[in-house]
Amino acid sequence: MTEQEIRRALGPGAVFPIGGPNTAYAQYFTGDCWLAPLTKDVPIGNVTFAPGCINNWHIHHGGGQLLLVTAGEGWYQEWGKEARHLTAGDVVEIPAEVKHWHGAARDSWFQHLAVEVPGENRSNEWLEPVDPAAYAALPGGRGFVFQPAADTGDRDPEYREILERFLGGQVAEQTAVLTERQKLIVLGASLTALGTPTVLEKLAVQAVRDGLDPLVLRESIYHVGAYCGAARALEALAAFDRAMERCGVALPLENCATVTAEDRMEKGFATQVGIFGDHIRDNYKNAPEGQLHIQEFLSANCFGDYYTRTCLDIPERELCTFAAIASLGGCETQLGGHTAGNLAVGNSKEVLVAALSLLVPFIGYPRTLNALAVVNRP
Repeated sequence: MTEQEIRRALGPGAVFPIGGPNTAYAQYFTGDCWLAPLTKDVPIGNVTFAPGCINNWHIHHGGGQLLLVTAGEGWYQEWGKEARHLTAGDVVEIPAEVKHWHGAARDSWFQHLAVEVPGENRSNEWLEPVDPAAYAALPGGRGFVFQPAADTGDRDPEYREILERFLGGQVAEQTAVLTERQKLIVLGASLTALGTPTVLEKLAVQAVRDGLDPLVLRESIYHVGAYCGAARALEALAAFDRAMERCGVALPLENCATVTAEDRMEKGFATQVGIFGDHIRDNYKNAPEGQLHIQEFLSANCFGDYYTRTCLDIPERELCTFAAIASLGGCETQLGGHTAGNLAVGNSKEVLVAALSLLVPFIGYPRTLNALAVVNRP
């Protein structure tokens, strides 16, 4: 990321230089971190943590350290004590010889000044990583929160503030039932269906930088092409490819196909029946004259070419479909069928409501309320 992008993500408290990647100590950090040395006589460094980045347990020998928090949200913990939540303006006094760690919250950038307290024979002793389960259990973690307005800069700061507050607050709270992977699937499906490649490119970049699997997003785009059409899928894939190039991800990604030209119809029809039941056979029997081929298209292409692919399982693909159809709007008949399909494959009503809650900022209230009415049908 550029320094400008990092500053925008941190907010107005980021007034000191960001510096360069903290490569010298990268082995002791769980994610991306930047370091800018500011002084020499009394060493002070500006340390910037990407969301989810924390350092290992460590000890300062010979002299302590002060942390002056300037931006974002993070954590500090001493061995044997409760973790302390940190926000801008907090000061942490770390005595010498005390085992501790500090770093960003899972869903927030974090920045502090690290001031070395003078002492004799100063040294740092790096120890084991923080237990991932203990870090994940800290309160306030909201998982993956997409912030598409982070680069509006000073041109539209009010809209950026409104959107980021809504996404990072109410929306994040109401979508905790979704995994980060599910959030990526829902957002990828929606932005593809909406035909918004610029925003989707931002999603792809943030997903990669936050450690999510880019293959999941690519498969969401492939899958949604059957519902929004190839034109929008191709635009989305072009945006995805640009994002991968920006992030240094080698293309093409792995092949996920499992069918051949010879068996795609057979496997697709079996998948269709497995989700929706034997009434799929009735659709074939009752197809109007000259329209049977549309049913064959559905079985071979929609369900054969896409639903049988690897990476996403059937529940994930049905969730992907649900998000895409809800985003298109005006497709309530199809949305009703795929609401039933989601429930049949194990996606609960709670998951569907959370998916719609995640989509409110992107698809608006009319489409969201129409989709909720379908989900709420007896």
